[in-house]
Parts: sequence; structure tokens; C-alpha cells
Amino acid sequence: MTTAIVDRESGTGRTRMVLIAILVLLFLLLMVLAIFAYRLLQPAGKPDAESLPPGIEWVRSIYGYGPSEAEQFYRPEDADIAPDGTIWGVDSAHTRILGFNPDGSFKVMISTGGRADQPGRMQLVSGIATDEDGNVFACDFGREKVISFSEEGEFLLEWDVPLPIECDVRGDTVAVCTAYGVALFDRKGTPITKFGTRGSREEQFDGPHGIALGEDGTVYVSDTENNRVKAYTQDGDLLWIRGVKRSEAAGETEDESPFQIPAGMTVDDNGRVVLVDPFQFQILVLDPNNAGEVVGEYGDFGTEDGRFVYPTGIGYDASRDWFVVADTTNDRLQVVRIPGSSSNPFSAIRRLLTGPWWICSIPLILLLIAFLVAASSRRRRSGEESAQLDARSPQGLGVSTEGKGESTQAV
Repeated sequence: MTTAIVDRESGTGRTRMVLIAILVLLFLLLMVLAIFAYRLLQPAGKPDAESLPPGIEWVRSIYGYGPSEAEQFYRPEDADIAPDGTIWGVDSAHTRILGFNPDGSFKVMISTGGRADQPGRMQLVSGIATDEDGNVFACDFGREKVISFSEEGEFLLEWDVPLPIECDVRGDTVAVCTAYGVALFDRKGTPITKFGTRGSREEQFDGPHGIALGEDGTVYVSDTENNRVKAYTQDGDLLWIRGVKRSEAAGETEDESPFQIPAGMTVDDNGRVVLVDPFQFQILVLDPNNAGEVVGEYGDFGTEDGRFVYPTGIGYDASRDWFVVADTTNDRLQVVRIPGSSSNPFSAIRRLLTGPWWICSIPLILLLIAFLVAASSRRRRSGEESAQLDARSPQGLGVSTEGKGESTQAV
């Protein structure tokens, strides 16, 4: 019996040593993969956090799909991100729209040739937006059309819009700002409503270069040449206006606008209005619940990564919690993050799982399984040892100690 117990304890010791070795190996593997993923996430020449403007987290810059001049962006005017993470940029100088994977690698090009009056041809694209199916909607200022393409770049349809500048899509609604006002359509191009005329009065617009639809249907517009941002219902009722310049002739003081020339805009995961101002070289964040009060300013002038020169367009990816900026005069798209844009408390974890860090989850899961197996084995051994102790106790051996004397009864 003693030999059996010794053999069992020896086997338990060997099992324990094997489990410890496995745990150590899995931990080392996890560390190696973590270092690999970290280095993979650091693009060559990534700027130090201390050198970036406050609040800007730079992810990557995209200059084009090849090294030659013809393969690179030249004065990109707008950018957006599709639900699957595809990053789209308008390369107006080459009359094309370029799509990139989230890691910055090239994916697809939308470039149409032939006569400009043929359906689906592009002449002067000024703005783009993507819908929930990944389709791309382009504002062709030259042909005065809104043109839609599939995510593979195939022409779908087009419809007439006088001098369209920028657009946004949410659900089945396509909102377009034009030189003369705002027009809403469904995704098939059927008109829903329109409002506004050209001018400087409160209800008018002058060269709006940004439009975005809120989750509740609110229409936000960058009234660019009037140096203001406005919010409307989809029926055209004005909700608020930020940056109004009152007429001095009417005996009123002129309000100081927080904008130079507000341009492209989007809405982040918290419902905030986020826009770029080319002359301030910044990303501005507005609180729509407080009449568009500016609650954040991020960025600065410069050609280095994380800085901007006359940015004109911006898009947002909620799943990765990052923005793409058309950094126009720097001839590139920049992917950046700013504080407070995600409403998901687990956004940091979600961001890790959407990048190369997910590979670390494999040894981590194995490590957890090994811990569970070790804990289960330990509990089982404790149970067996407890049973053995019970078996060797006086009660288990049938020992009687009644009275002053002892009498032993063998089992």
C-alpha cells in the first residue's frame, strides 16, 4: 500500500512538472508574439508621441498605391471609411477614387475612362461617402451628378444634382450639399426634399464643403464660405447655428466665429460632429447637444506625420475608432485617433482584436486552459490525498479506543 502511494505521488510530481513547463513555454510564446505584434504595429518612421500635437494619435499615412508619381495621391479632396474598414480617398487630379485595406495596403481603384457624357464616367469628383453595404457615392462637380459604385468599383447608377460638392449616406438617405443648398435623396436617387439658396443670410449657404447625417437624422452642414456650421431637421428646419456673423449695419455686434473655413465633416460614435478646418490645420469637435459648441481642437500645421496642411475631408471608422483625413496639400491620407470618439467602454480591447494583436490571443487562450487544467488537477489531487488520510485515520482503520484500554479490530 505504501509503495502504491509513493508511486502515485511520484506520478503526480511528474505531471506537475510537465504542467509547469507547458505554462512557462506558453508564457514565453505569448511574450514573443506580443513583441512581434508591437513591432508590426509600428510603421517605419513612426513619430514619437511627444512630437505629435496634443490629443493626436497617429496610426499611418497613405500616399498612394505605388512609388511612381502617377501612382500617388495629388491633392486628395475627400476621404471616407466603409463599414468593412476600407479606406477611400478622392484623387481628383487623376480623376479616380482609391481604396485601401485598414492596414494601408492597396485594395481597388475606381477610375473611369471614355467620354465624359457616358453614364458612370467621372470628370471632377469633389466628395465621397459610403453606405452600409460598402457602396461608394461620389459627387461629380464637373458632370453635376451623384454617381454610385459597388465596393468592387462597378458602376451602379447616377442622377442629376446641380453642382454637388459633398455627400453623406445613412440608412436609405443620401444627403448632398451643393453650391445652392442641401438636397436629400434615397439611395436610388429619388428626391426627398431640398432647402436653402445661395447667400449669406441665416437660411442660406455659400459654398458648403461638408455634410453629415446624425443617427437621429439631423443634417449637419459646413457652410464654408459663411464661416459657420448649421444643424437642420430633414424637413429643412434650422435647429442651431454656430459661427453666425451678425450685420453691423443692423446695429448688432459681430460674433467671432470659431472657424476659418469649416470643410469636410463626419459624426463619431458618441454622436459628436467632427470636422476639418483647412485654414486652422485642425480637426475640430462640436457638441451637437450644445448648439455646436467647439469642445475639442486637435492638430497643427506641418508636413510631419500627425500634422496637416489644408485638410479638406474626414471620415470615421467606429469599429476601429479612428479617422481618415484628406491631408490635401501634403498629398496623403492620414489615419489618426482623437480622444472621446468611442462610446464603447471596451473600445480599447476591440481595437486590439481588429489588428495584429489578435494573434496574441492564441497562446493567451492556451495559457488560460493550462491554468484551468492545473487548477482542476490540483483539486483532484487534494481530494485523493484527503481520501487517503481518511482511510488511514483510526476510524478508517476500524480502531476502537473506548475506555482506558485499547482494543484493535482489523478491517
